[in-house]
Amino acid sequence: MHVKASWKGSISFGMVYFPVNVYTATTDANDVKFNQLHAKCNTRIRYKKYCENCRQEVDSSEIVRGYEYEKDRYIVVSDEDYEKLPVKSKRVISIQNFVDENAIDTIYFDKSYYISPGNVGANKAFELFRQAMLKAKKVGIAKITLSSNEYVAMIKPYERGGMLLTLLFYANEIRSTEQITELDYKVDNIHENEMKMAVSLINNMSSEFNIEEYRNEYQEAIKKLIQSKVEGREIVSPPEVQSNIIDLMDALKASVEATQKANKPAKQDKPRKAGRKTS
Repeated sequence: MHVKASWKGSISFGMVYFPVNVYTATTDANDVKFNQLHAKCNTRIRYKKYCENCRQEVDSSEIVRGYEYEKDRYIVVSDEDYEKLPVKSKRVISIQNFVDENAIDTIYFDKSYYISPGNVGANKAFELFRQAMLKAKKVGIAKITLSSNEYVAMIKPYERGGMLLTLLFYANEIRSTEQITELDYKVDNIHENEMKMAVSLINNMSSEFNIEEYRNEYQEAIKKLIQSKVEGREIVSPPEVQSNIIDLMDALKASVEATQKANKPAKQDKPRKAGRKTS
């Protein structure tokens, strides 16, 4: 299935300028969609846009954006007003600077997009830019306007080809940990043996990351529940696992032993020696 570009424009860095297309890299394919129903008759609930002044339902084409600058007083901002905004990032992804990727805290990462050349003539400049970032081991920091808002974005070469653009949250969009009082705690009684056991457990559970090993079990359970209801079957919930382990050290020790058993290769049965059957 062909994916439609979410944004078309150009990338510029220094005096280099070339057209690109931007595509949404993620999808909500795992989500089960629900409609809201009236509990009394199971009829779907519809939301109507209603004007109290005109006392009538209003079509979406009749609705404009209004900013309330005082109580019940608005200014209207039209699509034409948006087009007149003197913002370069509406059409150009302008590279501001280059940084080490590991210098960006992952808490700033938002949504990701693929970037491709905008046309055949842009292929060389696009690939030069991609390979130059690979060689320099840097990522670009840029500005882009999407859905009537301007974002800071990280641009990096993608190992499967093309480039990846990741929208970043602004600094004032990240809550300070000082706002979460539960994070203001102190622990000074961690025993050395507990630490050794915890590190051993981490080492036993370490492996290469492969995202394909993971699946959305919650959504799978919802789909099974829906299918069961469709078929008129009773929904059965598994019992919760009860743990008898209370002490932290006991829990760590049991976990380490369990992971050691799981990682231990299975014993092969010894081949039997061939011999004559006796009656």
